[in-house]
This record gives sequence, C-alpha cells and structure tokens, in this order.
Amino acid sequence: MKTIRLLYPDYVSGGLETYYFGAHLLSHILPPNERQPLVTVNIAPPD
Repeated sequence: MKTIRLLYPDYVSGGLETYYFGAHLLSHILPPNERQPLVTVNIAPPD
C-alpha cells in the first residue's frame, strides 16, 4: 500500500479562510517522512 501526504488547502468549499492557513500549518508541524511523498494541490490563497 502506498501512502501520500496531501496538502489540499480548500477554503473555498469550506467557507473559512483559516482552512488555508491550517493546512499549511499542519504540513510544517508534522515531521517529514521519506516514505510518504508530499503532494500539493495548488489553490490560490484567500485575498
């Protein structure tokens, strides 16, 4: 089984701009794992 880390800062459907910040914050808090590649979905930051 292959596991990935998905960085998906979806604030648009959630309706809260803090979701964008929270997704990026968690990606920095969790220690990196060489067996789990980070896959990022590029979503424009809230304005």
